[in-house]
Amino acid sequence: MASFSYQAIDKDGRKVKGVKQADSAKQLRQNLKQEGLMPVDVRENKISENSRNGGLSGSGLVLSSSQLAMLTRQLSVLLDSGMSLIEALEALSQQADGKRMKTLLGVLKSGVSEGNSFADCLAQFPRTFDQLYISSIRAAEQSGTLDRILDQLADHTESEREFRQKTILALIYPILVAVISLLIVVGLMVYIVPQVVGVFEESGQTLPVLTRGLISISEFLQQWGLLMLLVLLATLAGARIAIQNSQVRYRFDQFLISMPLLGRYLRGIQSARYAQTLGMLSESGVALSSGLPIAEEVVENAFFKRSLKNVSKRVIDGESLSICLGQTKLFPMLMVHMLASGEASGNLDQMLKKSARQQQNDLAALVSTGIALFEPLMLLVMGAVVLLIVLAILVPILSMNQLIS
Repeated sequence: MASFSYQAIDKDGRKVKGVKQADSAKQLRQNLKQEGLMPVDVRENKISENSRNGGLSGSGLVLSSSQLAMLTRQLSVLLDSGMSLIEALEALSQQADGKRMKTLLGVLKSGVSEGNSFADCLAQFPRTFDQLYISSIRAAEQSGTLDRILDQLADHTESEREFRQKTILALIYPILVAVISLLIVVGLMVYIVPQVVGVFEESGQTLPVLTRGLISISEFLQQWGLLMLLVLLATLAGARIAIQNSQVRYRFDQFLISMPLLGRYLRGIQSARYAQTLGMLSESGVALSSGLPIAEEVVENAFFKRSLKNVSKRVIDGESLSICLGQTKLFPMLMVHMLASGEASGNLDQMLKKSARQQQNDLAALVSTGIALFEPLMLLVMGAVVLLIVLAILVPILSMNQLIS
C-alpha cells in the first residue's frame, strides 16, 4: 500500500484534505466516494531520496534486536506522554549515541515530516524492520493506536530475543560435543589407524574380523573421504538453490512439519509466534480481520502459512477462530481449547497471549529434555566407537604377543 494526499469536497460543499493509505489512486478515489466525499485531487506521497536514506542505504542498515526493542519502547513512552510522532523522533535523535541510530531516526523524522506514513518510512529499512513490524505500524496508524502497538512490539521483540538466546545457548554444548566427537573419530580412522594397522599387515598374521572391518573403513575414508565431503557440500548448495522454488519449499516444509520430534518442535514455534502476534495486535485495538493477515507474516513454514491463509479467509467470513485452527491439526489442542474459552468469554486477546506463553514454556521444556537425553547418548556413542577402534587394534597385538610367547 502507498500513502496518498487528497483533497475532496464533502456533502455540505466544504473542502477537506488529508492523508490515506491505498493500493492505488483509483482505489482511494473509490474509497472517498464510498465515504460520501467527492475527490478533487489525489497525489501519491513519494519519499524523497534525501529522506529515503540520508546518505545511507536503507537495505544495509541493521539494528540489533536489543537496540530495536529499546527504540520501540522509548518511542512508545514518548507518544504515550503526549508528544507527536515527529517530536518523539526528534527527541530520540538528539539523545542517540550511535551513528546508525541517529541517522535512522533522522531519516524517519524527515519522511514523516514530508507527509509520508510512518509505516512507509520504516519500510525503507527492511533489514531492521520486518514485515510484522511494518504491517503492525500500518494497522495502528489506521486505528489510532500507535503508542499501544509500539509497546506491544517492544514486548514481542524482547520475548523473541530471549527465547532465541535460550535456544541457542542450550544447543551450543551438544553441537560442540557432536562436532568434536566426529573430528576425533575421523582423525583416528584417517591418520592413526593406518599407521598402527600397517605393522600387522607386515607381520603377515591373520587379522580378526573387527580389525579387517576397521581397515576397510579407514581405506575407504582415505580414498573417498574428500570426494564425499565435496558431494555433501554440493548437495547442500543445490538444496539451498532448489528450496527457493515455492513448490519445492512447500513440500520440504510439509516434510519437516510431519517429522515426529522435529515436527512437533516446529509446529510449536510457529503456533506460538502466530498466537503471540495475533494477541498483541488484538490487545492494541487492531481488528481481528486486519490482524489475521499480519499474523500470517511471522510464520516462516510455507505449509503452515498456506493453512493459515485458509483460516483467515474462513474467520473473516464469520467462522470461529478456535474451530478453524483446530481443524488444521497444526495447533496444540491445549491452545485450541484456551482460544475457544477466550472466544466464549470475550477475552480472546488475553487467551492468545497466555496460550503463546504456555507454548513457549512447553518448547523450552522440550528442548531441555532433548538436550538432557542427547548429551549422555552422544557420550555413549562416542565411547562405543572409540572402544571398537581400541579393540580392533588391541586384539591383534595380544595375539602377536601370544605367538611370540
